[in-house]
Amino acid sequence: MEELERAYPAAVQITLVQDNLNTHHGGSFYKWMSPEQAHRLVGRFEWIYTPKHASWLNMAELEFSALQRQC
Repeated sequence: MEELERAYPAAVQITLVQDNLNTHHGGSFYKWMSPEQAHRLVGRFEWIYTPKHASWLNMAELEFSALQRQC
């Protein structure tokens, strides 16, 4: 996450799209970082989770397929 933060220094908030793995949340930062650093990173990232019962990749492929047929 620190690498993402360095890659986008001007971004106010960085949106992450990821699966529903139980370690993918802001609370994990507090296990490995100081509370101040973890709190700063939690406020900087927004987590978007993929659906539990469907693949987001399949949904994206369906959308691209529909767009291709329309064009």
